[in-house]
Amino acid sequence: MELRHFRYAVAVAEAGSFTRAAATLHIAQQALSQQIADLERELQVRLFDRTRRGVSPTVAGIAFLEAARQTLADSDRAISVARSGPSRQVGHLAIGLAAAHQLFERFLIEALARVRESYPDVEIDVQRIEPTSGLFRLRRDTLDFAFTHAPPEEDADIVSELVVEVGQSGVLLPAGHPLSAKTPLWLRDLSDLPLLTAPPGSRWSLPHGSPFQQRSLVPRLSPILLSGSVQLEAAAVARGWGWALAIAPDRPELLGPGVVFRPLADAPIPLGFWLVYRAGPQPLLRRGFVKACRELSLALRNRTNGGAMDGGPSNHEPRASSA
Repeated sequence: MELRHFRYAVAVAEAGSFTRAAATLHIAQQALSQQIADLERELQVRLFDRTRRGVSPTVAGIAFLEAARQTLADSDRAISVARSGPSRQVGHLAIGLAAAHQLFERFLIEALARVRESYPDVEIDVQRIEPTSGLFRLRRDTLDFAFTHAPPEEDADIVSELVVEVGQSGVLLPAGHPLSAKTPLWLRDLSDLPLLTAPPGSRWSLPHGSPFQQRSLVPRLSPILLSGSVQLEAAAVARGWGWALAIAPDRPELLGPGVVFRPLADAPIPLGFWLVYRAGPQPLLRRGFVKACRELSLALRNRTNGGAMDGGPSNHEPRASSA
């Protein structure tokens, strides 16, 4: 018994005639009659009553036809899935973004574009999150991935991968501040000004490999903690609430009035973009997103010969981590 036998039987039942069914199937009427006769012999039941007016299914035929239609529907569905492959599988990605910078945001958009090439129907939810909430939401399965500026502490339950590393080569200062005209400008020159930092786990929250500790400097910290965009930092600087480490902006005018970017004479301070997710087996869609991030990270690194993205990504192996 083959699938074509199911199709022949259904066609005969729907047409009510071997002649009309044969025309629909584009085969000879005699051949169709022979195929149905062979099927009945194999099943050892009569599927159709044959009269001068046509054919009609028997009680056994009605039961067989119901199962035959379901089998044909399952077969068509399997063929459709096989032909479309992963490109038509609808899935959902929930991504928390605790790392704020236009370079990292461009990386994320490019990674999502690569995923959508294979999964054009994927539903994507990118949301700003507090750095301290990322691990909690990953473990509660309300996020698939989180992007942060600092990796969590080591643990087998969570994996973190450094996908991009850029060098912060300057600072944001209030416009008109005397230090904005100093050349060269060093980190040590800023020791008397409050540094705008962020809640634990993000950007230059301390301690976390602080660039000041590495230089034996003790910055004066602003009591205002920020976790948001470069524009938010710039607005706080313009208010005179402090200064901030920064990457040279693509469009300085977007910083807004009252704030300026000034380069540092110190060596650039690395700022990372970490991909964080739960350890263990991953569904196909999540594996595809991790693969896209790794490929993009490698491409950016090769493009800049080991430098940073506009500084380029750094080559770091994924590690188990948690907090």
